[in-house]
Parts: sequence; structure tokens; C-alpha cells
Amino acid sequence: DATGTKKPPRLDDAADAKRRKERPVRAKSLALRGLTLRQCPRVTAACVSWLAPRLSRLETLDLAFAPAACTDASISCVARCCPRLRVLLLGKAPDDKGVSK
Repeated sequence: DATGTKKPPRLDDAADAKRRKERPVRAKSLALRGLTLRQCPRVTAACVSWLAPRLSRLETLDLAFAPAACTDASISCVARCCPRLRVLLLGKAPDDKGVSK
């Protein structure tokens, strides 16, 4: 401004600056041994297929009650990319009477 003092950034400007500095995860391999995505309806098969090659050390994966994540292709990708996997939990959400399908 005219007085030469700098105005504090608006909240929106600070949030935008933070967003610009964030970088996507590009790790070749994540050092996770266990991952729980139980009851995460937004986790898709594409997400699981994207994660699987980065989880070569994974021993336990819980996808129970995350039906969008469990397709033949995504589970095949997990099996191929996670050679240490020993426990894979799958399942569908219970119906309105509490019975798993």
C-alpha cells in the first residue's frame, strides 16, 4: 500500500499458498506393513490399484465393507504387487437387519 507496510495475507491467500506448496506422493514404495480401509466408501478400485504397486511390504490389507474397492482387477493387482501379503480382509456391508452378505 501507499505507506509501505505490507498487509497481512487474507485467509484465502494463505490457504492458496499452502495448496500450491503441496506435492503429490511420488514414493516408489511406502513402508507400510498394514493398511485399514474398512468402511471407506470413497475408496475405489482405481485407488487400490494405484496404491498396490507402492505397497510392496504390505502384510495386512483390510478392505472389509468397502465394496467399491473390491473388484477382480483391484484384488488381482494387490496379489501381484504385494508379495508379502498374508491377510486380506474383504466383505460387504451388512443389510438393514445387520446381516453381512
